[in-house]
Formats: sequence, structure tokens, C-alpha cells
Amino acid sequence: MSVMSQLILPGMIIVVIASIFWPKQGLLWKWQLGMRITFMRVLIEDALKRLYDQEYKGVKSTLQNISGSLSISGNETAKLLGRPETLGLVQVKG
Repeated sequence: MSVMSQLILPGMIIVVIASIFWPKQGLLWKWQLGMRITFMRVLIEDALKRLYDQEYKGVKSTLQNISGSLSISGNETAKLLGRPETLGLVQVKG
């Protein structure tokens, strides 16, 4: 093996590993970000379904019953419902 080939292989391995694990730009980080966004989208959709069902049944929705149905804390639910509220999908009273 020549000296050049001995340097190229480890260099290629370092580049591949860096492209996977590089913070904020690597493939792993982008995959995790995509999963987090998907999870939040699903939670928002579930919250909107719950609100719609409660409104259809004529039952008053509270932060606690939405939190319970989503299995997340009240603070997380309040943050979660901030997005649909800014889009005009939800009105918060009281």
C-alpha cells in the first residue's frame, strides 16, 4: 500500500463519521429534528381532534382534560396549543 492510500481511507472514514454526527448539520441531528417536528405535529392534531369532539358533544374543554388525553403536562399542553391559537384554529377563554 502506498502512503497516499493509507491516508485516504482514514480521511474518508472521518468525513463519513463527521457527516453523520456533526452538530446541527449532520444526518443524525436532522433526523432527530424531523422526528421531533413530526411528534409535535401529531400532538397538535390529537389536541385539535379532542377539542373538536368536546365542542361537538357540548362539553367545555379544559387544559387538564386535554393534557390527560395527550398524556403530557399542563405546561406542555399550553405551549402546544399556542401554535393553533396563533393560526386562529383555537380560541382560549378564561
